[in-house]
Amino acid sequence: MCRILQYKLLLLSIFLFGGNVHKIQAQFPSDSTQIYLLTVSWGDDPSSAFGHSAIRVFDPTRQYDVVYGYGNYDFDAPNFYYKFTTGKAMYSMSKSSYDRFLYAYQMYGQAIYEQRFNLTNKEKWTLISNLEVNYQPENRYYHYDFFYDNCATRIRDIIEKSVDGKLIYDSSYVKKPLTFRQLIRPNYNNVPWLNFGIDLVFGTITDKVATVTGYMFLPEHMMSIYNNTTIVKGDLKRPLTQKARELFPTRLAFQAPSKLFSPASVFTLAFLLFLAITFSGYLKKRYNRWIDFPLFLLIGVLGLLMLFLMVASLHEELWYNFNIVWATPLGLFIAAGILLKSNSLWFKYILWFYIIVLTLFIPVSFLIPQEISAAAYPLMGILWLRSLHILQSQFYSEKSLLFLRIRSKIH
Repeated sequence: MCRILQYKLLLLSIFLFGGNVHKIQAQFPSDSTQIYLLTVSWGDDPSSAFGHSAIRVFDPTRQYDVVYGYGNYDFDAPNFYYKFTTGKAMYSMSKSSYDRFLYAYQMYGQAIYEQRFNLTNKEKWTLISNLEVNYQPENRYYHYDFFYDNCATRIRDIIEKSVDGKLIYDSSYVKKPLTFRQLIRPNYNNVPWLNFGIDLVFGTITDKVATVTGYMFLPEHMMSIYNNTTIVKGDLKRPLTQKARELFPTRLAFQAPSKLFSPASVFTLAFLLFLAITFSGYLKKRYNRWIDFPLFLLIGVLGLLMLFLMVASLHEELWYNFNIVWATPLGLFIAAGILLKSNSLWFKYILWFYIIVLTLFIPVSFLIPQEISAAAYPLMGILWLRSLHILQSQFYSEKSLLFLRIRSKIH
């Protein structure tokens, strides 16, 4: 297999750079061959919210213009969404013409930036060889990871592997420590409900503070960091890239979403509504189970989903999630007890346990190594209120039943 690969690279070199067949292995790309980092800005749908990175290999003298990219996927693949959420979806490396690459992203209206790498001819050859090795069918596919193995990090890693020296990244780029959660949040600001969903299912690993290389999982940050990255070998020091330049401006206009319909606003209004309903029920000593049944059923299903992701997914970002403390599968048992009008001890114990957990978790949540979404607190307040009201309603019913028994004995 290695001999076959070497032969393919030899043919590629001949096509790209010409030269005598017997001397080609000692020949590096010429100065006319240029290699660029291409960076694509955010898109207007969730799948393109992080933008994209790719590598362009261009030789004008031989009319060779090819783009290598990582992070391709097939939405039509069988069970894609199940495989994606469980981390089992296979992403792949692509190779296309530069014109085709430009056309695709211009069609979507995304901005495109270009940075030329300051590489020696030997480094160019090493990089092209490494890209071609990655593009082989047996190496082309990989399991995508949100923060550590995507279209940008693969390029970062292959550049580190290909340069002759050590890369020194611009640490001053990190103005203040930010977590991975804080880094991805701006990308979904125009879809706040999706942002809330991500906050719910992403666990403690998302709250690790990112290093300067950690920032580079986002294409826009990698482009900015490369602007001031240097290659150091001994006493020699040179810039990795030239400054990025914009090839095409974005045609997308992102409108700020209405704060009135944000998750925090909606759940705060819902909390006030539930507070009024609960207070009214307390005064009138009445209880409506059809208010609480769908509420706890929904929470139970959400908890079951998070438990599934924590256990079944290969994505480490989903493994350790404190949100399961309040959005718990226990909600299914509470919903069952409400539906069955249960007065049994198991139902009371579950309710008391849940009330105690919520009471403790709300203040403790500010101390745990995970940022809980602000929109989650009104929801916790609703669940605490209604759990307490269910217990009170059982007290009313037991008191009424006791009164009827005493009355029947008197008569």
